[in-house]
Amino acid sequence: MTTYVVRAARSGRGWILTVPEVQGAVSYVRGLGGAPAHAREAIAFVLDVPEDSIEVHLEPDLAPDDLAEISRARAAVAEADRLQRDAAQQSRQVVAKLHREGLSGADIAALVDVSPQRVSQLLKPAKHVVSATRQVRKPRASA
Repeated sequence: MTTYVVRAARSGRGWILTVPEVQGAVSYVRGLGGAPAHAREAIAFVLDVPEDSIEVHLEPDLAPDDLAEISRARAAVAEADRLQRDAAQQSRQVVAKLHREGLSGADIAALVDVSPQRVSQLLKPAKHVVSATRQVRKPRASA
């Protein structure tokens, strides 16, 4: 799979997508949510390759202060996600320990300040936890 950098520049109420590595791969989208699919389609058309063989890295052309704020917000979300996972792990550990020591689910709930239903959930084996954050891409600063 080949990864291409896709630059997104504001144009009216939408975005013009260009792919510097692929001459002629240009598209227009109203919102950035659809940009990866549109960019893959444009690249696949120009190169005559399947869309599923293409990955894109979107770089919106934004002011440096906007990029800095986005970066800080993403970092805060990632940190909150990490803290949430750590808290869940700590809760599972203390609930399991209290349960092994013979405390009832109701008592554990009162001590840990969660509902008895949450105690039951925490006593079940942990399933694979998917991060609440998405893979983040670093936007490109405007010139």
